[in-house]
Amino acid sequence: MAEQLTVPLIPPAGRMPGRGGGRGRPVPVPLPLAVPPDCPAPSSEFVYGMGRVDASGRVGDSQVMRALGWQAGVRLTITAANGAILARRDPAGLHVVGDGAHLTIPAVLRRRYGLAPGTRVLLAGHTDGQLLAACAMAVVDQVIRAQMSLPTDGGGA
Repeated sequence: MAEQLTVPLIPPAGRMPGRGGGRGRPVPVPLPLAVPPDCPAPSSEFVYGMGRVDASGRVGDSQVMRALGWQAGVRLTITAANGAILARRDPAGLHVVGDGAHLTIPAVLRRRYGLAPGTRVLLAGHTDGQLLAACAMAVVDQVIRAQMSLPTDGGGA
């Protein structure tokens, strides 16, 4: 019986799909990009910032205060509702924006909402310059947990 020669199966010297130039390394294949979820753009009616309550109850964020146009001497009425402290511009208000453009939260409201010195708060100011809301991060945490249907653990930043 005569032997029959087989043609060797040697890949060409050029680059093969799925191979790294003939060296056995795969060529990276680009993955499709993730599509970001639909998320509404932030409202241009509000400006946000962060602050820490000091030992005297003062809190502020210079960018927020500047956007509101609140400077030292602006009179305010300070109230609270649903875990948020609300400061409204009011020419007859009992409270005043202090030097350094900060808000001083009255002691009774600090105690009611657990705003000890060092507590971080979210500040949200309405760009019409009439309203500033301050919420402890524990309140923000509760809102986010409620929206995500997560159990509350009593925590908060």
